[in-house]
Amino acid sequence: MLKKKVTSFITKNNLISGNDNIAVAFSAGRDSVCLLYILNLLKTEMGFTLSAIHVNHGIRGRESDKDQAYAEKFCQDLGISCTSFKLSGFNKSSSEDVLRKARYKVFDDYIRKNNKVKIATGHHLNDQLETYLMRLFKGSGAKGLLGIPIVRENYIRPMLEISRKEITDFCKKNGISFREDQTNAVADKLRNMIRLNLVPQIEDIFGENYLLYFMKSHSAIKNLYSDNWKLNIDFFKNVVNAHNDQIEIALKDISCLSHLQKAQFLEYCFYSVYKLDCSISNEQISEFESFLKKAQTGTKFLFIDSIELLKDRDKIIFYPSVKKDKDNKKLYLNKSIKFGDCTFLLNKVVNDYHLDNNLLVEKICGDNIQLPLTVRSWQRGDFFYPLGSNSRQKLSDFFINNKVSRINKKKIPIICNGNQIVWIAGFRIDDRYKLTSQCNSVLQIEMTYE
Repeated sequence: MLKKKVTSFITKNNLISGNDNIAVAFSAGRDSVCLLYILNLLKTEMGFTLSAIHVNHGIRGRESDKDQAYAEKFCQDLGISCTSFKLSGFNKSSSEDVLRKARYKVFDDYIRKNNKVKIATGHHLNDQLETYLMRLFKGSGAKGLLGIPIVRENYIRPMLEISRKEITDFCKKNGISFREDQTNAVADKLRNMIRLNLVPQIEDIFGENYLLYFMKSHSAIKNLYSDNWKLNIDFFKNVVNAHNDQIEIALKDISCLSHLQKAQFLEYCFYSVYKLDCSISNEQISEFESFLKKAQTGTKFLFIDSIELLKDRDKIIFYPSVKKDKDNKKLYLNKSIKFGDCTFLLNKVVNDYHLDNNLLVEKICGDNIQLPLTVRSWQRGDFFYPLGSNSRQKLSDFFINNKVSRINKKKIPIICNGNQIVWIAGFRIDDRYKLTSQCNSVLQIEMTYE
């Protein structure tokens, strides 16, 4: 019965097709053992290859090692290859989130190294309920309440509509043994507290069919969200101006959106451009709305760890946080250095006064250069004498005249001779260092991007 139910779920959601390479995230616990066992029964008739990945966090000492040994022996008995990874630096006090991130980093690396692999996890309907309850009472936004997705990129969850009881009964009926993690019986972490304390109370109140009722309601929520998303997606595409790694939108186009639409707009921006599968909380939406109302031009807001938001007159701009080099770099002759996304090389040139149009290469007069040169970022108050001018100009004005955004000007390397700017890399040299036939020394600075 369970095999038929899993097969139907896989087919309905198009989780596996012929010639797929499926790797089960295999902890050797009840859920992953059941999943591996069922997929092993299906692999021939459905035409996919099957393997397993075991991650040993090492938080239970010898017990963790026994889990690994059991996982490898179980796979060996089924004739399935098992790849094990043993991690370090974690203990019993490590949070669920920290352990999950470490585990999924292993999985993500495995996906990158193995072409066309899908990782199947043993998440089931009880996990979905627990996730929903955690997010519900932590103030999650609408997308967060959708819970665990059936499919996320290369991850699939074939048992997401199967209950824990069905899994337990299947293992008993088929004599399938598994490893018990004793920490699951201790209500010391949030998920364990919900599983051990809250869910039994829900069952007592609503009866043994509580999971079926939850699944129906949860499905309705997902359908409502999906329908709303489909209505909004064309609007987002029309009003968003995305180029390179920046997103721009006029304030007038976003100010008319509802609370839910703003959440979906942010999710659209983060996923479509930055490939971040974000769930936006109600608190984040409120902060975003407050920023739109109160921020002045030039105000920035770190929205999530890697994305910043800038208010620029009548529009807002999303962009990745700029990782500036905190220290100035020294540029010596015949030695390359890395600064941000650029690499610089300084050479001495003999009898070559030819100038070309390559913006990444500059020849300068070296007569008054005191090596090493310094490579740094733009600073307030910076000025130089643009090539062909006897008047000094603030770099901030130069950037405005050359339509360099507030964001990008922070990324531009500045090459200096002591306190004097020699070259705004990729843009303009200082007139005081221009190359003439009277120069006794010629230096060439070459810049390359990663």
